[in-house]
Amino acid sequence: MLAPLLPALQAAATEPVRLVAVDNTFFGGNIAVTGLLTGRDVCDALAAEPPGHRYLIPDVVLSRDRFLDGTTVADLPRAVEVVPTDGASLVAALRS
Repeated sequence: MLAPLLPALQAAATEPVRLVAVDNTFFGGNIAVTGLLTGRDVCDALAAEPPGHRYLIPDVVLSRDRFLDGTTVADLPRAVEVVPTDGASLVAALRS
């Protein structure tokens, strides 16, 4: 969903931007709904990523500060920033 917007997001950002794909293995890999990502799937994706980078996740993946599987942001292997799920908030986060 965001891949076609990457050039525009990069133009708005103060640092290089790249997307990290998260496979939704919890539901068998054929679900493409961001709000149905689990903490385990996000953990697996972030574990393969370098430390020291800035990682943003949309707030729609959380309910009462937990992923569907009960995992919390604190359980993730990399620090992440939770961003409201709208374009303006994403652009604002990329500019800060």
